[in-house]
Amino acid sequence: MSVEVSLPNGMVVSCRQKHEVPLVQLEIQSYFGNGVQLRAGDTMFDVGANIGLFSLAAYQHCGRDLQIFAFEPVAAIFELLHANCERNTEQSHVNTF
Repeated sequence: MSVEVSLPNGMVVSCRQKHEVPLVQLEIQSYFGNGVQLRAGDTMFDVGANIGLFSLAAYQHCGRDLQIFAFEPVAAIFELLHANCERNTEQSHVNTF
C-alpha cells in the first residue's frame, strides 16, 4: 500500500511511509549545501534510488534539464520510484531500472 505526499517544491510522490519523506528531504537539501554539484545538461546515476526523492530534487535543481539513470533493486520500491519519476519528469530525461 502506498500513500501520496506533497513536497515543498510542488511535486507529489508516492511512498510507503509518509513520515520518512520529510526526513529524507532534509538530508537531500544538505547534499547541495555540502558539495554536490549538478548543472543543467549533466547526466546523473542514482544507485539505490529508493522512491526517487534525490533524483527528483536534482531534476528540479537543474531546471528540468538533467539526464537521470535511477536504479532500485527492491521490486516494490522500484514501482514507487518509476511512478514518481513518471509523474514528475519528462520521460525522455529519466530512465529507471
